[in-house]
Amino acid sequence: MRIETRQGSETTLESMQGRPAPPLQVTEWVHGDSVTLEELYGSVVLLDFWGVWCAPCVKLTPELVRLHRKYEQEGLVIIGIHTPHEAGEAAAYAQKHDLPYRVAIDMDRATLDAYRVDGYPDLYLIDRMGWLRFADVDQTTTGNLEKAIEWLLVEQVPPRDAPTQEPDAGSSASPPRAWQTPATGRPVSGEVMLKSLYPPMSTGSGVQPTTSA
Repeated sequence: MRIETRQGSETTLESMQGRPAPPLQVTEWVHGDSVTLEELYGSVVLLDFWGVWCAPCVKLTPELVRLHRKYEQEGLVIIGIHTPHEAGEAAAYAQKHDLPYRVAIDMDRATLDAYRVDGYPDLYLIDRMGWLRFADVDQTTTGNLEKAIEWLLVEQVPPRDAPTQEPDAGSSASPPRAWQTPATGRPVSGEVMLKSLYPPMSTGSGVQPTTSA
């Protein structure tokens, strides 16, 4: 997976992968119940940073609905984080399209800034232990997002109080438990995890944010 390179963000995004995901600091949950990442321990979380004003975001909606319906029972949770721009339209959009996943508004940009969002839509994947594994997944190349989701769903989640373990030997068809690195105990990044399994993923091509987004 090749990480987003717009505005020199490659290094920043790479450094975020394989580390605990920043908490969700949103202003309001406008569709579905409020939730924290800590409460979602054991689930694979897909964060969709989007806006109703963003044509590529709207175009992506049916695909997110499909992914939710296909993988919900396996542990996938999707959360839409709407930008401040035209935030008042988010609830109506979610209701009109009967979105099966939660939608929140980030009026203060606390979560947008924590995840270094610099284009829309921006998609981030968090593994079952709450570690950010994929920053800015390319949704334009067929299958990239779904491949990453499937990979993380295969991983087994240890109990919260389980000690950190070095990875077991395993093949690409049977990934090591939690994909931890011996040196740091942190799950490896999405780039390291996928580069030997799939062709390189290209840079995401979401629209650039406006100053009010």
